[in-house]
Amino acid sequence: MKSKPLTTNVAREKRIKREIVADCYDEYEARSGWHCYLEVTLAFPFWGEMYRPASPRCFPTNGAS
Repeated sequence: MKSKPLTTNVAREKRIKREIVADCYDEYEARSGWHCYLEVTLAFPFWGEMYRPASPRCFPTNGAS
C-alpha cells in the first residue's frame, strides 16, 4: 500500500503556532502546551489514519508485548 503524501495545511500550522506553542521557551514547555491542548480538545475514542505503515513490532500478533 502506497502512503499518502503529506501536505502542509497553512491554517493548521498558524493555529499551532498561535494556540499551542505560542510562548514556549524550550522543548519542555512545547510538550506541556501540546499536552494541555490535546487534553482539552481530543475525545476518545477517535478515528485516525496512518500515513505510513507501522513496523510489525508495534502490533504483536501472538499476545506478547
